[in-house]
Amino acid sequence: MTPTSAAALDAWACDPHDGEATPSTVVGRSRFETVRVTPPPPRARLARRGPRVDVRLEQAPLSNAFRLLADAADLSIVIGAGLERPITVDLRRVRPLDAMRVIAEAHDIDLRVVGQTLVARRRGGT
Repeated sequence: MTPTSAAALDAWACDPHDGEATPSTVVGRSRFETVRVTPPPPRARLARRGPRVDVRLEQAPLSNAFRLLADAADLSIVIGAGLERPITVDLRRVRPLDAMRVIAEAHDIDLRVVGQTLVARRRGGT
């Protein structure tokens, strides 16, 4: 993952207001109006989605590994072209999203979040 996308994914996954009402902030006030900015509603933490799992795959297609882990995290996933190469993975007691991050880093793949969907694609490609 590029530093920008990794930082954005971590910030999005670890929302400090998870499950709390978010207060609005007054950004301008005049005699006739008050302008308030309310942050978007809190999202479910991706980092905490799904139970810890053991992942052991031998010569499995990379796209199938991502589908399996996305399903365990109850997320949607879009997989770009060229992610059919075989991989071997042995991970113990990891959250599905963490497993996807590790696999993506090891295989030079970008992960991006769009709503409740993860997008996986080759770096610099489609």
